[in-house]
Amino acid sequence: MDSPTIAPNACLACRKIKVRCRVSADNPTGTCVRCERKTLECVFQRHRRGRKPGTRLSKGRPSAASAGADAWLTPAAGEPIGSEQMPDSCTADRGTVASALTAGPPEPTLESADGLQPSGLLNCQTGRFSLRQILSADEPGASERTREVTPAHARDAEDPVRLGLVNDALARSLFDNFMRDLNPYICQFDPALHTFRYVEKHSLFLLTSILAASAKAFNPFLYKPLYEHAQKLYNDTFARGVYSPETAQAILLLTYWKEPQDNRAWTTLGYVVRMCMDLGWHRISPSKRSTRASPSEIEDRKLRNVERTWLVLFVYDRSISLQTGRPWMIERSDFIEGAEAWCQNPLATEDDILLASFVTLRLETCDTFTALSREYLAGNRTSVGSTNSLLALSQDRIQRWESRWTQMLRARQHGSGDQHCHHLLLRFYGTHAKLQLSSLPLQSILASGDAETPPGLSIMWSAYTSALTMLQLIHQYARSIYFAQDSLHVMTAYSAAFLMKLLFFAPKDFAREIEVVVLEAIDTAAKVFSAQQAPASSSCALQAKFLGRIASRIERRRSEGQSRREVARAVDAPGRAAGHSEGVAVEWEDGATALTQRVSRVSDGYRAPYAARQEQLSLFSDEDNIWDGWFVTAGFGAEEGMFFA
Repeated sequence: MDSPTIAPNACLACRKIKVRCRVSADNPTGTCVRCERKTLECVFQRHRRGRKPGTRLSKGRPSAASAGADAWLTPAAGEPIGSEQMPDSCTADRGTVASALTAGPPEPTLESADGLQPSGLLNCQTGRFSLRQILSADEPGASERTREVTPAHARDAEDPVRLGLVNDALARSLFDNFMRDLNPYICQFDPALHTFRYVEKHSLFLLTSILAASAKAFNPFLYKPLYEHAQKLYNDTFARGVYSPETAQAILLLTYWKEPQDNRAWTTLGYVVRMCMDLGWHRISPSKRSTRASPSEIEDRKLRNVERTWLVLFVYDRSISLQTGRPWMIERSDFIEGAEAWCQNPLATEDDILLASFVTLRLETCDTFTALSREYLAGNRTSVGSTNSLLALSQDRIQRWESRWTQMLRARQHGSGDQHCHHLLLRFYGTHAKLQLSSLPLQSILASGDAETPPGLSIMWSAYTSALTMLQLIHQYARSIYFAQDSLHVMTAYSAAFLMKLLFFAPKDFAREIEVVVLEAIDTAAKVFSAQQAPASSSCALQAKFLGRIASRIERRRSEGQSRREVARAVDAPGRAAGHSEGVAVEWEDGATALTQRVSRVSDGYRAPYAARQEQLSLFSDEDNIWDGWFVTAGFGAEEGMFFA
């Protein structure tokens, strides 16, 4: 028997793990020794890298630039790849797709930055930190899981059209409606890339999630079966550990327009972020397309699809962190800080501009949020004057941010008007950021009595106008409210609840002056949501109920206050006159609305002790269970930041 000889062209199985491929001359099948011994499919294929015959590839490690640009596109090594990840959904370089699927990960080297850390010694390949991989005694690559190819009958079991949940014509109509009316709110998909055929081919889970979200808005009769099927596919992908851009997008899509009782947004977001980190997306670097092999447009759009999803995750992560008070997971990076340049790419969509604006908003405000949170949530006393100066600078930056990005949107929309949902979201998110910044020091200011000092009044006024503007935007952009995602409803509820608390605990003269304006704004917003004629369990219907309840509470308190004041005037009129001195009128202007705030300088005998006012403020802390219970009655979970029945 002739000894095996080294094949001039290794088979794909041997090439993948970089071992010598030996072929026995007397083997009639032509299978190499290793594949025959391990019963593997032995396929020989010519090199497609343009090398001259006989030349060798360099053994040097890829450059940092190429690694940063391309490494995150490949699926995690050893992760199962099912129907969510077809062979052409991701590429490892800007060349052929085949090279991405056959090329193995680079061998670890001593020069690696984490070469002596557990991540380098035990987990040098992304996604392979398993006990079997760590303790494997087989030859390299022997323990690697084989690629899962979903058979046709399994795809039929996942396809909502083949299952009869919706016919093909309706599915395509729902898909088109989603891309036209819903995607602009979430900025997650590129309509030029994500066609019905593309999504159907690459991920039936993503297709089902899109159809379910669209059915909830356009065809409620089809919503329940599609939603239940999407949840089934979610559970299946979670159980099998399927990682891909399409899987991440499908899971995220289930959190934007949730079921009323669903309170998993925080946990679900964390899972998706970890999934994408396992795919290496946290190492994405700013694109250097001039240094890459000339890609086709479809390949470039696929790359931007991954980049876009990571930016969406960054904004979502920071937003839900602000809503719940919990830490964020995604840190800023060169790529994230370069979002403005990213949205100016020739392939950028109009939605990419809005997404980049949200990224820059979170970047510009995160340092101020962190500084104020450390001071006031830790109970430290900071000068109200210095806090007011810091807030004024931040408010000015947000205003400049809004003006700059509004101009960019108008230029891209070619003067199509300001009624587009992008203008609502841009102004709404910016105003919400102003409100949250101003509200951080406000509780301490109200409790200490600094609210009646000029800096305290300025902070309180800034918070009030921001919350009021948010409600006025609901009325101004009423046509764009119906399709809005749940985060807008959470912010709206926050602004209304804030105004109600401000009426309860602000200085009496201030509260009395703004009471009518606040009541009118909340009542008008409630009517806007009610006029959407949405289903009873929808966010619009729950929001209308919530705002209506707040308006009723304020009206009842206002009536009771008027009755008490009439009684007090009748009983204490002679004594009350002796306790007053002259007031100081301070004029406040906000567009067309003018408010005259009278701040009274009163004697110690007339002013209520600050200790008593601090007791009143217990609603912020000691009686939170009462406030949360009231939210629950209205269909809103303050702790989780979302609606439920």
